[in-house]
Amino acid sequence: MTELKNIQEFEQWFVSQDKIYLYGANRICDKLLKKVHHMGLENSVQSILLSDISRNFKMLFGINAVKFNANEISPAIPILLAVAGSSKEEITAYLQQQNVNHFVLLSDDFENQLNENLNRLEAPVLKKNICDYSMNNRRQTQKNILFLSPPYWDFHSPFSAVPCLAAELKKHGYSVAQYDIGIHCIHHLIHEKWKESAEQCLTESFYNDTFKNYDNNVYSSYEEYKNDMWFFNSEEFDVALVKRRYFELNAVQKRVLEAFYSRIYFFDLTNIDFDKCKNLDSAIDRWYSRNMLDTLCTEELRQIFTDIPNVVGISITSTCQFIPGCILAELVKKCRPDAKIILGGSCADLFANSSYPNKADIKKYFDYIIVGEGETALVGLMHYFDGKADLNTIPNLMFIDSDDEIRYSEQIVEDVTRLPAPDYDGLNLDLYLAPELVLPYQTSRGCHYGYCAFCNHDEKYRHNYRSKQMDVVVKDLLALSAKYKNKCFQFVDEAIRPDCFKDMIEEMDQYREFKEMKWFYYSRVSRQYDEALLRKAHDNGCEMVMFGVESFNQRLLNFIKKGITADTSKYCLELFHRCGIKTYAWLLCNLPSETLEEAQGDLEDVKQMKEYMDAFSVGIFHLERNTDMYNSPEKYNITAIDQNDPSKFQSHKDNVPIDKNTILNFWTQEYLRYQKQCHALGNRYTIFFETY
Repeated sequence: MTELKNIQEFEQWFVSQDKIYLYGANRICDKLLKKVHHMGLENSVQSILLSDISRNFKMLFGINAVKFNANEISPAIPILLAVAGSSKEEITAYLQQQNVNHFVLLSDDFENQLNENLNRLEAPVLKKNICDYSMNNRRQTQKNILFLSPPYWDFHSPFSAVPCLAAELKKHGYSVAQYDIGIHCIHHLIHEKWKESAEQCLTESFYNDTFKNYDNNVYSSYEEYKNDMWFFNSEEFDVALVKRRYFELNAVQKRVLEAFYSRIYFFDLTNIDFDKCKNLDSAIDRWYSRNMLDTLCTEELRQIFTDIPNVVGISITSTCQFIPGCILAELVKKCRPDAKIILGGSCADLFANSSYPNKADIKKYFDYIIVGEGETALVGLMHYFDGKADLNTIPNLMFIDSDDEIRYSEQIVEDVTRLPAPDYDGLNLDLYLAPELVLPYQTSRGCHYGYCAFCNHDEKYRHNYRSKQMDVVVKDLLALSAKYKNKCFQFVDEAIRPDCFKDMIEEMDQYREFKEMKWFYYSRVSRQYDEALLRKAHDNGCEMVMFGVESFNQRLLNFIKKGITADTSKYCLELFHRCGIKTYAWLLCNLPSETLEEAQGDLEDVKQMKEYMDAFSVGIFHLERNTDMYNSPEKYNITAIDQNDPSKFQSHKDNVPIDKNTILNFWTQEYLRYQKQCHALGNRYTIFFETY
């Protein structure tokens, strides 16, 4: 058994082999084959070995794929394990049990090195393609600002942040273009990688692990399951056909689709941890940019770079969007050097509040950074660019001065009563993968509670709850539905306050259109809900509510300052369910000071409440920076923080240390297993459309 620690060792080893097997079909395998192609040695790969294989796909990445059988492979040909993390350990142990010892491992950092190497080989050509096309097809733009949303966020539904900014700018007379690069990338990956992802969803091990014990499994055998996945029985995956026939699918088929899309979605998902990052440029070099750049090189998206106005906004909500966002900014600067590039979104706040040592590095990519809510700041910047405003008067800006010092302007929150409805014009809404278009809408900003000890939202945001007038909300929803021909909405507030919810329902009840709409929302549990209100809400389109229950243990709820009672959670779940509104409960395991007995008690409560929960999701608790728990760990019995794994902090209850491994094993082996038995892979969209 050999381990290849770096690219140089890989190249030397590979050249010395006549033939090799590759074990595994995943993103590492894909990248290894690209590397081998650059070396001109792809014929050296004998075949791809898989733990399971379906009858549908006998070739992956252009190479024969076969089910691994120790008796059928040549002992003279080494096996290169194209796997990482825990899978590497599992497969290594399995091969050794099969008396196969002629195999080669990759170091834990190998994929990062491979990304960097492939980027040096491929990215310059692709970036030059985009820039050359831009220079040769330059047009006179009619837009004042271009918004780009980098991959990846949500592939089911558009995100509302940029449409909200677009609407505010249009109100002030500015013309706007907006593109969700992420959804285009998803479709590119579906086209390029769908067979590999489908292959994984069609294996017997996937069926056994995910659906064999699923409560709503309609199949009596793996063969029956495999033969019924008709959407994988073609040369191309037909997204439009699947969306049209979605409501014909059974519960298992819908969840297979969800797993398939998720595997596509995570093909190159890479988060950045600003607190651990030492060098921004190096982190960007190590993100595999080929898939995004390939997408940008398509005819549809290359056009973006021929029509760049002098202001470009890049909205980054998730840390997995940060590096792609920087690459987009770099391309914009190359195609139009005089463009002013603005970074916004909640990720800008994370960057600003992080311990990253050289924050001035960000100015290589972005000229202006908006931290916090963006409408007033963005309009102010546009006025500034027009020579109509003083930069020093614009709120919510992070400045990097000539000495690379960080400065901030006045921080404000928006008056939501004056903000217009989001404007989704320019987005290709047919691309989103929900079976019917679901548009996000926000009735409020901030949190009407704001004291949860695990919340990492900025205090100025979460302690300033502001709600729109409900007559305005209802008129906005009616206008959006008429304009975009949709009947489905999701409210993306942190949580709609119950009294505001009541006012909204009373307003909706005046319009017959809401009897044909369907929507879902987030709420805190509350005794202010009653049966009359909820039955009226259901009559006016309320299809599902999502509650942050966190735990049914009152000691833990008090300890994390949740501000609710377990009895109220049970009251709401039962009441909403009885009124025909689906309930989706979010729960946490591994809370600070939580004992194994308390975690087991939570699971028992979940089992007792099962009939009132249409879905529940139990996540492992991670200790996040910028939370009360992280900033004052001693208050929450936290004795040590693992900087490499935020789920493995150390804590105690009554000075008795918590065995963290025992808790994590319970979560994996019992809690998640029960969740999978009840709901398999259903996410909020799957549940929302389940009986729609």
